[in-house]
Amino acid sequence: MKNIIIQNFITKMTNPANSAHLFKFDPNTMEVPIEIHSKNETYEYLDLSDQLKLIFESKVSQVLKNNTSEGLIYFLYQKNNQRIIPLYIGIANKSGKSNKISSLFSKKEKSRPRWDYTKNGNFHLSDINTLLLNNGYSEVERQKAKGKTTWLKSIFANSIVPIKNGELPKLNHEIFLSVDEWNFESVSSIPNLGHTSLYCEEAILIDCFTEFYANSLLNKIH
Repeated sequence: MKNIIIQNFITKMTNPANSAHLFKFDPNTMEVPIEIHSKNETYEYLDLSDQLKLIFESKVSQVLKNNTSEGLIYFLYQKNNQRIIPLYIGIANKSGKSNKISSLFSKKEKSRPRWDYTKNGNFHLSDINTLLLNNGYSEVERQKAKGKTTWLKSIFANSIVPIKNGELPKLNHEIFLSVDEWNFESVSSIPNLGHTSLYCEEAILIDCFTEFYANSLLNKIH
């Protein structure tokens, strides 16, 4: 049963309408170019792929326009010779404190909930950038972000982090992020349950994936 749930979820989320490469990268060398942020404060960062930016814009627009939308569900995975390696399953809830729209969606259609890269922000890429890159990051900031250390080992082939000056981040495998809206009409991965909340669906999926992909999955049920 769990294996069927996993396969159905993977098929849905890896649909090109939902999924794209996480970063801009060179497919020949697997290297990711480093971008420079220079407004107010100078620091290095890794940029999301253009296709992924368009997917976020489409999905966030759906969330904001649909009154029954609960938010987004996302799936981070790698491909190694077409073999899917699940890395992370997560959610971005539309509702924040006092049932107001969450600050994750504050940029409206330009929002990339959980996957923006503001320095020291509450985003996955903020911590990854802080640990991986050199310019603009202090040791104090790196200590605060060290919870993402296991992510770096899974995603990047560089043996030493932060990487040396002049070196580029190099991916272990092609890495993708899938994003999809979740609303009151969305049906659980366990069809007999009908609709489930985002929180419930996330827990179901993590439980299923943990049984088969415990060595690769980066998150667990708390």
